[in-house]
Amino acid sequence: MESICSSLGRNRTLHFSINYILGKDFMGFKVQGGKKVLFCSLEDDKKSLNKRLKKMMNGLSNEEKEVVKKNLFYSFNSDGNVKEDIFYYLDKHPDTGMVIIDPLGELMPGIDVNNFTQIREGMQFLSHISQKYNLLSIYIHHISKAAESSSQVDKKNTLGSQAIEAKSRVLIEMKSTKSGIIQIAIVKGNDIDSIFKAPNAGRILKLNKHSLLFKPVDRPFKNLKSI
Repeated sequence: MESICSSLGRNRTLHFSINYILGKDFMGFKVQGGKKVLFCSLEDDKKSLNKRLKKMMNGLSNEEKEVVKKNLFYSFNSDGNVKEDIFYYLDKHPDTGMVIIDPLGELMPGIDVNNFTQIREGMQFLSHISQKYNLLSIYIHHISKAAESSSQVDKKNTLGSQAIEAKSRVLIEMKSTKSGIIQIAIVKGNDIDSIFKAPNAGRILKLNKHSLLFKPVDRPFKNLKSI
C-alpha cells in the first residue's frame, strides 16, 4: 500500500498503470506488469479520467492504446458499496495485478481519520484483497496541513492517525514547490534499505503539462519547502 497526494498522485498512478499494463519502464525502473488494473476513482468521474488518459497515451501506438483500454478498468462507487464493487470485479477478473483507491478516505466513510483502531480495521480490507488475490493495492492520501508548509519529507506527514503509516508497507510522499519542482521519496518501506529512502534518497521530477507524464530531473534530491 502506497500513499501519495492530490492530482499529482492521481496523474502519477495513471501513468504507472499504463506502463504496468504494457510492461514498460517507469521513470528509469523496470516494471513487471502485464496484468489488469482496477482504478477506483471516488472523486473524479469517467470523463475527467478519460481526458487525462487520452493525453498520457498520445505517444503510444494504436496497438498499445488498445491494450491499455482493454486492461484498465474504472470503478466510480455509484451505489456507495466500494468494497462490494471491488470484490465483484476481482472475482470476475482474477488476472488483475493492481487495485488503486483514490482517495483512501472514501474507502472508509464515517470513520474518524484520527482514530487508530478504526483506521487499522478499515485498512484491513486492503491487506485482505492483496493477499487473497495476490495483487498490489495502492491508495492515494493527503499529507497534513502542517506538513504542506514543512521543508521535510517524512512518514509522520501523513494526514490522520499513525495507524495509516503503521498499516502500510510502503509510503511515498510527493510534493510540489512554488517554482514547480516536484519532489518524491520513499518515507517508509518494509524490507527497503535505508539508502533508498528519505532523507538519504529521493527524486526530482518534472511534469509535462501537455502529456501529464512525469520524467526524472538530473539534479540532487533534497528536502524542499512545498506549496
